[in-house]
Amino acid sequence: MTFGRNVKRLRKQQALSLKALAELSGVSFSMLSKVEREEKNPTLNVAVRIARALKSPLSALAEEEHPDDRLLIVRKAERKLRINAAKGVSSEMIISTVPADKLEMVSIELLPGAATGLVPPHPAGAREYVFVRQGRVRFCFAAAEHDLAADDYLYFQPDSPYQLANPSDAPATVFVVIDHSGEKAPSSC
Repeated sequence: MTFGRNVKRLRKQQALSLKALAELSGVSFSMLSKVEREEKNPTLNVAVRIARALKSPLSALAEEEHPDDRLLIVRKAERKLRINAAKGVSSEMIISTVPADKLEMVSIELLPGAATGLVPPHPAGAREYVFVRQGRVRFCFAAAEHDLAADDYLYFQPDSPYQLANPSDAPATVFVVIDHSGEKAPSSC
C-alpha cells in the first residue's frame, strides 16, 4: 500500500501534525493515523479530502515514486483499490501522471444499487470526464440527475459535490478522467 506512506511523507514535508491535517481535511485523527500506518484503506471521499487538505492531486498520493520522470510504467498488479468495496463500490487508479501534468483516470465499478457517496468539489478550473464503459449510471450534480448508458460520456466542471449511482440490476463500470491542469490556486485573502 502506498497511499498511507505518501500521506505521511507529504504531511511531514508541509510540517503538519496529524491533528492539523485532521482539522484541514475534516477526517478524524484516528482515521488519518490508521491510513498513515496502512491499517485502513480510505474511502474515495476520505482520500479526496486528504489530498485536497495536502494541496495534492489524488494521483500523487496513490503512486510509488519513480526515479525517471520521462517514463512511467504501472503494471496492473501495481494498481491498488482505493476504497473499500463493502458498499458495492470499488475504485482503482488507472492513469495518473507525474504531479506536474495533473491528470488522473479512475476506474469505478458499481454493483447494482450502489453509489459512490458525495464526491467533494475540486478547485475552480478542474475538469472531469465520465465515460460509462458498461451498464447504466445516474450522475447527480447541481441538484439534477442525468442517466447515462454504456458508451455515453459527459464533461463537467466539478465545482460542486457529485455522486455516481447504479440504478440498474446489473454491474456498471465507469472511467473518470480528472484534469487538474486548469485549477486555480485559492486566494489567500
